[in-house]
Amino acid sequence: MQELLKAMETVRPELERIEKQILGSAVEGKSATELLGTNPQVGFSQLVEFKAVLDRMRAVTWVYMEAAARSGKFQTQAIPEPLQQFLREQAIKSRQPR
Repeated sequence: MQELLKAMETVRPELERIEKQILGSAVEGKSATELLGTNPQVGFSQLVEFKAVLDRMRAVTWVYMEAAARSGKFQTQAIPEPLQQFLREQAIKSRQPR
């Protein structure tokens, strides 16, 4: 568990840095090249993949938090079952070869 927590602490500052960069980027009036680089199709594809990874991480993190909370009898707000099912399905779909 310590290794997992250490990995989370390592990646969190980098994600916060990326968040600030995204929030600080004015998008109005910019071209696709300015927003996505010299190859906008590749840039957009990378953006979509990054979002997919974040979505999967959010789903896995919720499942892990709920399991940890139940095992330690902590109070936590549970994710409604339909949302849990949807998140599981999305995680499975995103791992399937295209």
